[in-house]
Amino acid sequence: MTRLRLVSLNTWKGDGAYSRRLDAMSRELVALAPDVLFLQEALRAPDADHDTSARLAADLGHHCIHAETRAKPRWVEGKLLDSTSGVAILSRTPLEMVEIVDLPTSEADGGRCALTASLRHAGRVLDLACVHLSHLRGSEGADLRERQLSSVLSALDARDAARGASDARIVAGDLNALRTDAELRPLASDPAADWGGAEFLSRATRLAVHPGGVNVPGAIDHIVVRDPGGALRVRSRRLALNTGGIDPANGQPPSDHAAVVCDIAAAA
Repeated sequence: MTRLRLVSLNTWKGDGAYSRRLDAMSRELVALAPDVLFLQEALRAPDADHDTSARLAADLGHHCIHAETRAKPRWVEGKLLDSTSGVAILSRTPLEMVEIVDLPTSEADGGRCALTASLRHAGRVLDLACVHLSHLRGSEGADLRERQLSSVLSALDARDAARGASDARIVAGDLNALRTDAELRPLASDPAADWGGAEFLSRATRLAVHPGGVNVPGAIDHIVVRDPGGALRVRSRRLALNTGGIDPANGQPPSDHAAVVCDIAAAA
């Protein structure tokens, strides 16, 4: 299998200097040249012609699928706009079997979904899931994230069952939890799941870029590659968009999350 570059990024809705941030995201993502880009908190505000995933897809020359969630008025560059904060998958090649998976929710969480699709690459089928799990803290949030993740994995299992075969899968996005947190155990305990190295997982992916922002000690944004046959492996993993893009003078990155960059290929 030839190399496939995966990138996941929480784009921070329309907060901050949205237009400048989006310009910086575009520049840096075009330079990264992802084959597949997973987006969370992708803003859509039609009255102001804001559409994060559509803009990035156009700049990258990618196909785009998008699922709108969490509809409400939001302040964007001084204007209160009706908007959604969705998940999206952008791909260099067309995506198949697109499905929106409604996730368990609560009134405090505000409603979420995952986006799943299949991608044909080098003669193989890869199942993709773009996920943004609940931000709620404490036991309520942990329980909700566990149930949400279970719904995503069940949807991917159903794809395998429909084909009568267990294909490779990629779960990517803002899971709002560390690999060691109990709610991610279904992924963390899977011997076929490749998370990348421990050094990467110790790095913070949530960035303090606004008043009150706090770095979370460790990765809460993940790309997890699972290939039951063991042929597909993570070849490299790093962070990007975590410094400088919007304002190099003070090091302000274009989002409050770093992008996770993951290159996968056939095992040696």
